[in-house]
Amino acid sequence: MTQLVAILKTVLPVLVLLLVGHFARRWRILTQEGIDGLKSIVIKVMLPIVQFRAFLQVHFGVDMLLITFSVFLVCILGLFLGRLSGKVFRNAAQYERYLFASFEVGMLGYALYIVLFGNEQVANFATVAFGQELYVFLVMVPALQIYDGKKPTAKEAALSIIKTPILIGIFAGIIGSIAGLGKLLNSTAAGEVVYGVMEFASAPTAALMLIVIGFGLDFEGIDWRFTSRAVLGRAVFLSIACFALVTVLKLFVPMTPALVWAFVILFLLPPSYIIPFFLKEEDAVRKLSTYLSIYTALSIAAFCVIAVLTNLG
Repeated sequence: MTQLVAILKTVLPVLVLLLVGHFARRWRILTQEGIDGLKSIVIKVMLPIVQFRAFLQVHFGVDMLLITFSVFLVCILGLFLGRLSGKVFRNAAQYERYLFASFEVGMLGYALYIVLFGNEQVANFATVAFGQELYVFLVMVPALQIYDGKKPTAKEAALSIIKTPILIGIFAGIIGSIAGLGKLLNSTAAGEVVYGVMEFASAPTAALMLIVIGFGLDFEGIDWRFTSRAVLGRAVFLSIACFALVTVLKLFVPMTPALVWAFVILFLLPPSYIIPFFLKEEDAVRKLSTYLSIYTALSIAAFCVIAVLTNLG
C-alpha cells in the first residue's frame, strides 16, 4: 500500500497537470497568448534559476567531462544517423535528420526529473544534459538557421548564445561552481537564505512546464507513415545508445541510481521543441508538431513506468 501511494504521488501530478493544460485549451480558459506568456516566464526566469542552482552544485572534473563528451557524441551520431535515414527513405524531408538527436530538457526533462527526485538532486540531470545543451546551441541551431535560409556570422551566433537566458543560468552556475561559490553557500547561513529564495522562485517550474505541454498536445492529422518511422527510429537508436553509454561510463564514473535514471530520462525525451520554428512550410510544421506531441505522450508514459520501478526498487 505504501509503495502504491508513493507511485501515485509521483505519477498523478504529472497526468493531472497535463490534463489541466489540455482542458485549459479545450475550454478556452487560456489563450495561445496566455500560454506563450507562461512559457516565457518559465524559459526566461524560472528555468535559468533551476539550472543556475543545479550547475552551482555540479563538480567539474574528469567525470563531468566524460559525461558531457559522451552525450555530445551521441547527439552527433544521431545527426549522422538522421542523414543516413534520409538517404534510405527517399521521401524523407531534410529536417528529419534532426529528429534522431537533441532532447527537450528545458520544457520536459527538468520537470520530470524534479517530480521524481526533487530539486535536491537536479544537479545529476544538469550534469547529464549539459552535452546536449552544447550540441543544440553549437551544432543544431546554426544548422537549422542555414536550413531556414539564414547564414549567421560568428559574431551573430555568439551574441545569440550570450543573450539566451537558459545559457546565462548554466554558465553563471558553472563559473560559480568553479569559483567555489557553491561550497561557500552550502556552509553559511546566508547560503540557506539564498537557496531558500531560489527554491521559492523556481518551485512552480515543473507544474507550469507540464501545463504548457498539456496545452500544446495535438493529435489531429497524424501522418502515420512518417510518425511511426521517426518514432521507432529515434527510440531504437537512443535505447541502444543509453544502454551502451551507461555500461561504458560505469567503468570510469561512479554511478548512483539517481544519476543512472538521469540518463534514462534524458534519452526517453522527445527532440527539441524549437525545431518546428525553423520550418517554413505549414504542412511540415503541422506534421512535425503532431510527431512531437505523440513522442511527448510516449515519453510521459515511459516516465510513469520509471516512477513505478523507482518506487518498487
